[in-house]
Amino acid sequence: MYFQTPLYILFLSVVFCLNLVINSIWKNSSQMIVIKLLLISSSLFFYSFEQPESLLILLAVVTIDYFCSFIIANNGHNNARFFLVISLFSGFGILLYFKYLKLILLTFNQMNYLFLVKNLPIGISFFVFQSSSYVIDVFKRKIEPVRSYLDYLLYICFFPQLVAGPIMRAEKFFPQLENLFLPSLLEKKFAKVLFFLLSGYLKKSVLSDSVAPIADHIYSYYNVYSWDSILIGLIAYSIQIYFDFSGYTDIARGSALIFGIELPENFSSPYISIGFSEFWTRWHISLSLWLKEYLYFSIGGNRYGVSRTFVNLLLTMFLGGLWHGASWNFAFWGFLHGVYLSIERLFKLIPMSITPLKLKNSRFWKVFLFSIRLIIVYSVVTLTWVFFRANSFEDSLNILTKLIRFDSGSSLGYSDRNLIQIVFLLMMIFSFISDRFTHEIEEFLNQNVTQLKLFLASFLLIIMILLSRESKPFIYFVF
Repeated sequence: MYFQTPLYILFLSVVFCLNLVINSIWKNSSQMIVIKLLLISSSLFFYSFEQPESLLILLAVVTIDYFCSFIIANNGHNNARFFLVISLFSGFGILLYFKYLKLILLTFNQMNYLFLVKNLPIGISFFVFQSSSYVIDVFKRKIEPVRSYLDYLLYICFFPQLVAGPIMRAEKFFPQLENLFLPSLLEKKFAKVLFFLLSGYLKKSVLSDSVAPIADHIYSYYNVYSWDSILIGLIAYSIQIYFDFSGYTDIARGSALIFGIELPENFSSPYISIGFSEFWTRWHISLSLWLKEYLYFSIGGNRYGVSRTFVNLLLTMFLGGLWHGASWNFAFWGFLHGVYLSIERLFKLIPMSITPLKLKNSRFWKVFLFSIRLIIVYSVVTLTWVFFRANSFEDSLNILTKLIRFDSGSSLGYSDRNLIQIVFLLMMIFSFISDRFTHEIEEFLNQNVTQLKLFLASFLLIIMILLSRESKPFIYFVF
């Protein structure tokens, strides 16, 4: 069941109405349990709607990690480590089998064994990462294991964030269950709920889907187009993937907030970053933090000298790229970002004293330097998306070669070029506005309840748009 379909809107409305009924007829201690059971059953239905056979995999990961966390918390270090290994081996073993076995077999030319490969369960990368982070935190004594199996099951399978995140930390999720769907709380945050839903559907169904055909066409037929048309196609994809995934996140946050759960921010205007490390604090924030804490720091981080730090960065980003999909294209895409982060860190170690102090402190110089760095980071990130999007590694090299050689060919139509220019300009304007006025926007949504009619009318408009057009699946649903 996909967020951008009318069926999901109907599903969300039905679950919301059932919650209202439960709150009106149950006024005792059993109310919270009934609400949790409703959310769990709704989440399991949501997940099994497309792939019912994958439900057993989800439940297996949840059950193994739930019991392992209790054994880890109540045993000495050696026994705890043993059950940590069992937990991680089972979760990542399942992930390896379903997601990477085909890549391994093809890499070693073992074509006869491809019959072993099964369909990839939706969202497996996300719920395995979320569940494993919980067990690791229990092992490190950062958190106590949750006693209720229902609470843990809801933590992993909560439908707004089950399929494509954000990856939520246990210490942020479980305290919110105490205020699960309080009507008074929802009333205060109703404007924020509608804002997230409106923003998400605008980003996905209007902006992302409008430029997607251009990006798809260029990546499919790049060999007949000129270098400048290819460049427009690359920019189109950078716009598409940002609005697609950040749109998904907004819908997920709005859907969760209806039930009193606040999901973490996952995108914070990444295309106005002036450094690659800053980009990864703004892009897919929950995954970036997971990789930093549970992988980068675990293999040493920056504690063992400059050379080891560079190796750790490269390995972390290589595996982070491979997490996105069973393809060496993804792995190389991640490796390149590791190279960028290493180069950036190297330059930070070099004293920069060649700029005169008077020029360095001038407003013009600061704006100029900011603009240059922003253009460089966006350009490099956009070019690197080629390895993420292209159908093969060979296609990636061919596309970049045509750009470098300024090859001639067919040109995109004026309407397509104008569309990309307009959407790109809107993206950058809204990025600067949201980055600078985030607090003011939050205050407006929390206090100006009189604006609800406007939000509601806009939301209904988005529903009409959804009903009148065919939308593309979310890009990250396959990860």
